[in-house]
Amino acid sequence: MEAYALFQQKLGEVVSYIQQHGFGSPDIIVALLEVLDELEQEGQGFATPPEEMRVINYYTGLVYCDHYAGKEEALQRLRVAEQDDEKTPFLSPAQRLKLTLVLGALNSRAGNIDQALVYFGRVVEEVNKPTAEPDTRIGGLREVAYYYHEMEMYPQALALNLTVRQICQAHFPDELEVELGIVQNIVENYYCLGDAEKTELHLNQVLQMAMTVEDDEVLVSSLFKFGVLKFEQGDTEQAKALMQQSLRAAEVSGDEDLIDMAQANLDVLEEKML
Repeated sequence: MEAYALFQQKLGEVVSYIQQHGFGSPDIIVALLEVLDELEQEGQGFATPPEEMRVINYYTGLVYCDHYAGKEEALQRLRVAEQDDEKTPFLSPAQRLKLTLVLGALNSRAGNIDQALVYFGRVVEEVNKPTAEPDTRIGGLREVAYYYHEMEMYPQALALNLTVRQICQAHFPDELEVELGIVQNIVENYYCLGDAEKTELHLNQVLQMAMTVEDDEVLVSSLFKFGVLKFEQGDTEQAKALMQQSLRAAEVSGDEDLIDMAQANLDVLEEKML
């Protein structure tokens, strides 16, 4: 098979694989890059058509972002993909939203905060359009809230997460597991803001929901967080009682990893109480 035909075949495999499976495994994309390297080494290199190069920059940029330490390479490729899409649109609305979010994340972690905020602002603006589906709004706002929290923009993160919870309750009232994850994020926001009362209030909600959906991991970890909160407030006896509850919940689950974690947490607390 000639070099260009082989390239087209591999590129088709990459796009098809990602559309079906997402980025769970980068193996097939690595295979594409290896084939291109081999073609160049064998002297069979060719000029990649612009239309196909746009696709390569988009998908390989996302792969580098998700699976490798090559954040600079990812940022470079995705910026090119963004520019190409601005000149001649080739991405779907969902792909464009993903690209904008990832560019925000990469800029944030590269220390380009002002640029990151521009991208995150675009995501929020896009998902808040009247035509946006509720699940798209939840996904987009939740992602931006995550990065705001990472950037220590706790009030902004909290505001988005509270909005996300409202959307979830209004459109997906039976999706308690989704709401549980959102309330966990709200707990972290309030905790980092130093609002112990609101942190405790929402931790209680997390515990109730975790028991309802029978999520042992969340139950065990939330009892631990409650214990930490009480310890920081100076209530060491209540802290110990909560840590012991966490251990009992882990033992009931039968999950050895959870048991080991809960026991270790209790041991650390007891050492601090000496």
